[in-house]
Amino acid sequence: MEIGRNNHSITVTDSTVIDGVKLKLIDSSGVGKLITDSNKYRISGKIKIKAPCYFLRDRNNKVTSFSYSDIGVKHTLAIVGDILNNEEKSHYSSFGKDEIWGLKVQGILLKNDIFLTDKIVFGGPFCVNIGLDEKDYWAFAHD
Repeated sequence: MEIGRNNHSITVTDSTVIDGVKLKLIDSSGVGKLITDSNKYRISGKIKIKAPCYFLRDRNNKVTSFSYSDIGVKHTLAIVGDILNNEEKSHYSSFGKDEIWGLKVQGILLKNDIFLTDKIVFGGPFCVNIGLDEKDYWAFAHD
């Protein structure tokens, strides 16, 4: 954890490299932010789900991404937020204690720039290491 200006806590909760660009998810005193250290892409939009947030991954811990060249989307990613605490997870017998589960998912599109989608998927819970079906990524990209 890092301490930022005005005693706001800033924590990098997750990161990945996509298309040669490092993307970081930040928890800034409960507000999620997406940042990059590259000038290759400009970021548009805001994270609308509650931090901390994490990139959805497959069972091999690789960040899931789908491309939709028909509409110029190089990569479609998804992040999960509104994370369940241990007490909330205890209501679900199949949830592993160390697994991260959240109630909302938001999309990230890499085109000529990076766009955080307005579309939010509700209702989970969604596991970071199980992810979503490809149809959900398609919906983020085509919405």
